[in-house]
Amino acid sequence: MIQLTTAYSPIQYGDIDVTHILPADTNGNVPIIIIFVRRSTNNMIYSMKRGLKKTGLSITESSTKRRVELLTEARRVLGLKNVWTMNGDIYGFHNGESITKMGYWRLFGLKAPTRNSEGYQITT
Repeated sequence: MIQLTTAYSPIQYGDIDVTHILPADTNGNVPIIIIFVRRSTNNMIYSMKRGLKKTGLSITESSTKRRVELLTEARRVLGLKNVWTMNGDIYGFHNGESITKMGYWRLFGLKAPTRNSEGYQITT
């Protein structure tokens, strides 16, 4: 068992809202989804993921199918080490410049859609 704690803030039982065990993948890995009560706890755990290198464990964010597709495409275009996620948003570096909250339009240099007063998306 690996204990994920920091000197300042150990994880308590009350920090966890919900957990789900998902079916094993083709490599026999069993993913577990953990939803924390506070985003600060989630961010603390996510920031500790580098400490899991060479342990056989990893921490990733759970994303929608569309987000996974966008993340995969962003990594293909910008390179694996130039793209990351945080709090469900996709970030990356392109030509040394940080790109935040990437959408398909940012990835491919298109104009972002905007919303009008009725909530419809319009491309400007």
